[in-house]
Amino acid sequence: IAMAYGKPIITSDLETMRECLADYEGAIFVPVGAPAAIAERLSEIYTQCKSGESMIYNPLGNTWDEIARQYEQIIEKIGIK
Repeated sequence: IAMAYGKPIITSDLETMRECLADYEGAIFVPVGAPAAIAERLSEIYTQCKSGESMIYNPLGNTWDEIARQYEQIIEKIGIK
């Protein structure tokens, strides 16, 4: 949802998350199990937002229709009807 709206995403630095968010410029990776790093990045984002700095990122074509299409493909693959 955050990507669809072009918002920043703070996530753990896991291989799967890097793969999913590889082309999204709004992705912010923090070390796994590092709550202080999450707090620091949240503070940075808050400061940027309050300063008027743009916080909108290109959603890379992840429209609601595209997201729904991808969910339909997953559901078909796992056989849920």
